[in-house]
Amino acid sequence: FTKNYFYDITCRNRRVIIEKKFYTCRNDVAFKEVFMSEGNEDLLKVLLESILNIKIIKLTYLNLEKNNGNIHIRRKHFDFHVKTESENIHIEVNNGMKDYVRPRNMAYLCNTYSNSVLSGEEYNEETKFIQINFTYGLGKKEKGLRIYWLEDEERIRYVNNICIYEFNMDYYMNLWYSKDEKGIEDNKYLIMMDLKPEELEILSKKDRVVSKYMGEIERININSE
Repeated sequence: FTKNYFYDITCRNRRVIIEKKFYTCRNDVAFKEVFMSEGNEDLLKVLLESILNIKIIKLTYLNLEKNNGNIHIRRKHFDFHVKTESENIHIEVNNGMKDYVRPRNMAYLCNTYSNSVLSGEEYNEETKFIQINFTYGLGKKEKGLRIYWLEDEERIRYVNNICIYEFNMDYYMNLWYSKDEKGIEDNKYLIMMDLKPEELEILSKKDRVVSKYMGEIERININSE
């Protein structure tokens, strides 16, 4: 879940190459540190608008109290859960595709849906419950995005307000490595999440959002522990 970069030091007149890990947002904790920190709501808003094709007027973190903004304090694991005007959004970063990933993520979504329904005064489908999975390990030849609904063989939905967006991050990263200019431009906010500093430098020259993201991910890597 890391990228590696190198830097030189001189030790007793000998040049030594030291390898240092660079954490990208392929790492779940790094993703939360960037997109869940106060002051970075604009980064998350742009990311969600670009991948869900929606317009967000107001974005609310539902568990911001667990993010104290101090990267020196070790955190417990927590969900990434936000709300817009009409969507309840749960986000998962999956660094590899294991057998347990989809059942586990489905359990998280069902728990969110259940708690929200039970706390409401009546049952309705006005709020859309969306789970976003940024998944690595599916293979670059697989489809970039799959949207899942609860429906039968005739495509009739059991409920209308639950869906899962699974982004095959290998597909999007391949756009970068194959230098697909249009693909990169259309998906730059997905691609930036797993780029090295020198790659972010290139992508950020044309986009202020990528530039701000680059600064945030570099901030986290100053004290990666």
